[in-house]
Amino acid sequence: MPLDGFEPIRMVTPAEPAPVEMVEIFSIDDKSYCVPKDVSPSVSLRFMRLARQEGMEIAMAGLLEEMLGTEAYDALANYPHLTKEQFADVMDLLRRQAMGAVEAPKERSKSA
Repeated sequence: MPLDGFEPIRMVTPAEPAPVEMVEIFSIDDKSYCVPKDVSPSVSLRFMRLARQEGMEIAMAGLLEEMLGTEAYDALANYPHLTKEQFADVMDLLRRQAMGAVEAPKERSKSA
C-alpha cells in the first residue's frame, strides 16, 4: 500500500545514452585530462559504500581510477614530478565532483 502523497520513482534505461560533457581536471605538459561534468549518483553511492566497507583511502583510490579512466590514471601515476600538493588537489577535485552528484537537484523529477 503506497504512503500518502508518495509515488514510486520510475527509472527507465534510455535507448541511447545522453552525450557526456567533459571538464578538465588536470593537465601534464599541455595535455588535458578530463572527467564527466555531471557525475552519476551511482558513482557517489559506490564511493560511499567502499569508504564504509574498506576505509576512505581505499575508496579514494577506487574513485580516482573510476573517474579518471586508465589513460589519465596512468599519466598521473607515471608523472615523476607530481607533488603531494598537486596530488591532494586532484583527489579533492575528484571527491567534490563525485559527491556533488548526491546534492539535491534544484528541480525534482519523479522519473528519469
